Amino acid sequence: MSQIRKDLILIFATLLLLFHLEQFTLTVRPGAVSYLVLLVCAAFIFTIALPFARHLNLWLSSAFWLGIYLVYRMVISAQRPFLAGVDIYVTISEVAILLFSVYLAHRLMASLQNAEGVIEKMTFAGFTHKTRPLDEAIEDIQLELTRSRRYDRPLSVLVVKPMSNSMKLELRQNLVNLQEDMVERFLIASVGQAIGKVVRRSDIVIEQNNQDRYIILCPETSPQGLEILASRIQESIHQSVGINTLWGASSFPSEALTFESLLQKAEAKLNDESNPDLSPRLVEHDHAEKPAAPSLE
Repeated sequence: MSQIRKDLILIFATLLLLFHLEQFTLTVRPGAVSYLVLLVCAAFIFTIALPFARHLNLWLSSAFWLGIYLVYRMVISAQRPFLAGVDIYVTISEVAILLFSVYLAHRLMASLQNAEGVIEKMTFAGFTHKTRPLDEAIEDIQLELTRSRRYDRPLSVLVVKPMSNSMKLELRQNLVNLQEDMVERFLIASVGQAIGKVVRRSDIVIEQNNQDRYIILCPETSPQGLEILASRIQESIHQSVGINTLWGASSFPSEALTFESLLQKAEAKLNDESNPDLSPRLVEHDHAEKPAAPSLE
C-alpha cells in the first residue's frame, strides 16, 4: 500500500509543477491558452478507469498521448512558437511532464491491480478446496482411519511446508509493500489455494497456522500414489505462488496405525529433508511447463 501512497504524492507534485508551468507560460505569453492540464488529467483517467487501457503497453500509451500533444501544438495552438526562443524550454517541460504523468498513471494502475489481487486472494474467494484447522478435522480423520482398518484399505498422511528461505525471497521480491506478517499469511493462504487445485474431493486438507504448514489426509492412496500427489502439489505451489516446498509422508498400516503416529512419521521425514542437499523429496522447479503426471490410482 505504501507504493500507492508514493504514487499519489508524485501525482499531486506533478500537477502542482504543471500549475506553475502554466503560470510561467502566461507570464511569457499573456493570453496564451494551454490545455496540458486537461491532457494530463485525461491521461490519468483513461489509463486507470478504462478496462482496455490497462492492457496497453507503456511505450504505446506514451506515443499515443505525445501524438495528441503534438497535434494540439501544431494545429490548435499554432499561434504559439513551437521551438523558438524561450518556448523551446516550455515545450520540453510540457513533453517531459506529460510523459512522466503517463508513466505515473501506469504505475498507479499496476499498484492498484496488485492490491486488488492481494485482497481477492486473502478473502479466500478463489479456493476450490476449503482447509480446516486440525481440531475441527479430528472426527473425519478418525472416521477415515476406522474405514481403512475395517476394509483394509490404504491411507496416507502428507505434510507440506514452504521452505523458509524461498518464502522470505518471495516476500522481498513481490510483496514488500505490505506488512510482513500480512504478506506471510497471504503466502500461506496461497499455498493452500494451490494445494486445493490438485487434491481430490475425498482428501482432507488441514491447515496448521502455528507451524506454517498443511497436513493432507489421503484415503485410498498408496505410497506410490502419494509420491505422485506430492509432486503435483509442489508443481502447483511453485507455479501459483513461486516458492519451493518440502514434504514428508507416511502410510497406514505399513508405517503406523494411528493418526498421531502417522503424523509423527511424516514430521520426522520432513525434518530430515530440511537440508536441500540431502533431501530426495525436495524438488526444484523451473518455470517451464511440465507434462501431466500419471493418475494416482
